Amino acid sequence: MRTIPYRAALLAVTATALGACKDSLDPPRQREIAVASLAVDADVAPTAAKARITFFRADGLSVVDSRTANDVCTEQAAPGTGTEQPLTGISAGTAVALDLSGATTQLVPVAGANGTVYAPPSNASVTIANGDSAKFRAPGATNGYPALTLPLKTAEAVTIQPIEVPPATGTASVPVSWNVGDENSALVLTLTYSTGAGVARQLVCFLIDDGAFSIPDDVLDNWRAATTTGRAGVAMRFRTNNAAPNENAIAFGVSTYSKAVTLQP
Repeated sequence: MRTIPYRAALLAVTATALGACKDSLDPPRQREIAVASLAVDADVAPTAAKARITFFRADGLSVVDSRTANDVCTEQAAPGTGTEQPLTGISAGTAVALDLSGATTQLVPVAGANGTVYAPPSNASVTIANGDSAKFRAPGATNGYPALTLPLKTAEAVTIQPIEVPPATGTASVPVSWNVGDENSALVLTLTYSTGAGVARQLVCFLIDDGAFSIPDDVLDNWRAATTTGRAGVAMRFRTNNAAPNENAIAFGVSTYSKAVTLQP
């Protein structure tokens, strides 16, 4: 089974590390797979998204479903410290249409080591609104990916309160609060830090989007001990959807809204 490549879907690589939170789609043979993403970085532009859809062939897919969040945290290596395996890219046609916020953008293909990636020309952003409805439409290609229509609701803005960093010798849990989502959205809280040896690590929490959580003490030791300059945090609300255009093809879509977290002191 192969996990979604980091460049194709930022969320999925983070979340697939949380084994208790993922759905596994393990077909008995290779399948045509599509991974679509709409990613907003609110600290750069809160109404602009990076749009991507990647097509490849593989023998399985591990994905995270925003509807199955269950409040779990894990400590792990930071992204970029591992090695991605190449994927066999396939065509889904000359262009993929993205319907979003009353406009249609044509996503054009670029072949790469992580599948065939369709994106706006010149890697431009697309205008997006909170809770809008998007739709990816691929015409399909012979010996490639079949025709596909993948609807996806966009993730709403997340507002998270500053997180107080406890003393290195502390033993209490750390409370976190943010604006409430709904039963179809979830929140990923990522707290990155550097160890004394300069190794990048992260604490990742996959959370029910109900606005409140306490990070348990038993995963906080190394983060608490890190220096202030070595810490950072990001909150990411996300929504997912799946589609199956035929028995041998599957598609996964994710919309994310990310914002930096203020850490105190």
